[in-house]
Amino acid sequence: MEVGGGSNSSALLEDSQLNDLTDILAENVAGFKKFVDEAVEAVDQDENFNEMTVESYDQKKFYMKEQLQELSNLHNSLADQCGVLIEEISINRQSLLQSSDSSSSPQVSQILGQEASTSTGFHVHMHPDGGGFYLAKGKGPSHSGLKSSVPVPPVNVAALKVKETKDPGFVGSDSGSESSTSSVNKPAVPAVNDDALKVEETEDPEVLVEKVSNLEDEVVRLKKKIQSLTVENDELKQEVEQNLTDISVYMSESKLDTKALKEELQASKEAAIKIEEHRCNILEEKISNITSHHAKLVEMNDNMTQCMSDIVDMQTTHEEKEKIWNDFTEQLKHDLKVKSELLEEVNMTMEALVSDKSVQNNLIHNLKTELVSVKSDAARLFPSLDDVEKLADELQLKVEELERAVDKQREVVSGGLKK
Repeated sequence: MEVGGGSNSSALLEDSQLNDLTDILAENVAGFKKFVDEAVEAVDQDENFNEMTVESYDQKKFYMKEQLQELSNLHNSLADQCGVLIEEISINRQSLLQSSDSSSSPQVSQILGQEASTSTGFHVHMHPDGGGFYLAKGKGPSHSGLKSSVPVPPVNVAALKVKETKDPGFVGSDSGSESSTSSVNKPAVPAVNDDALKVEETEDPEVLVEKVSNLEDEVVRLKKKIQSLTVENDELKQEVEQNLTDISVYMSESKLDTKALKEELQASKEAAIKIEEHRCNILEEKISNITSHHAKLVEMNDNMTQCMSDIVDMQTTHEEKEKIWNDFTEQLKHDLKVKSELLEEVNMTMEALVSDKSVQNNLIHNLKTELVSVKSDAARLFPSLDDVEKLADELQLKVEELERAVDKQREVVSGGLKK
């Protein structure tokens, strides 16, 4: 019972180790793909490409090619070596377990285990206490079918992760001096973890056969998975090569664009020089105009000062004349008042004369009436004609005197109004 329990636990341990190795390999391939994507994205986002020198860009491209090729070789090597290692371990374990089952002495199993070795440079050793076997690095020749000469110790998580450090001072740099780029550290390969591949001994053939069958199935599954990862790795290599080709095409197109930009820049410089000359001429002309306008303004200021002085003098003269005119107006008002009083007196006199004239007219009318009556009486009484004519002449003289007096008063009134 104890042997069967030890076999189950050993099988579970080995299955978990194989799964861990497979997961580590898949993570490493995913990390490699992520690095390639970041590198391509860094190239696409290089907005300062036109400002970079050809030398610095060539260094960057060469470094990226070198690092990507190294990563690709490393992943291919790791994938091949992990596959060979797992296959060799499975074959050697099966032969060792069969030899251990056929042998009656534990010492023979230990000797067989200590002398067995894999073609990958690892030896299978039995634990002295009989607790199983483990792999250790040997001094024998390495497997000739490996694609890389990199020594392959057992792989752990820290060994297969690609460490990526980027120097932000390189991307977008416009100088080729001392440019540090993103560096990829090769995975450091530590020594074999002795507890990782331990297998406990068991004498139950059915358990061993079942374990071997499970391991073979696992090997087939891992081969398929490694094959798919290899295909994916080849696709990534093709994608990287395509990206590098695109970068080269972009570099050549950028050189042409740079040349065209230089020509446009030169034309812009010449146009700017002409514009600057034209601006200087316009500025000189404006300065000359400003100088002449300033002289005119000074002259106008002098004229304005003279006009202000003349206005002050005219105001003084106007005040003096206004004083004279005020005095004269007062005198005219006084004369007008006197004339008005005189006119009132003349009017009163004229009214009196008009009244007298009216009285005289009435008197004349009465006299004429009396004259007519007298003539009629005279005609009756036969007075002498001479007396009548004399009386008529006297009346006519009085009428004329009254008319002259009225005319004289009118002349006096009209003369006062004119003054």
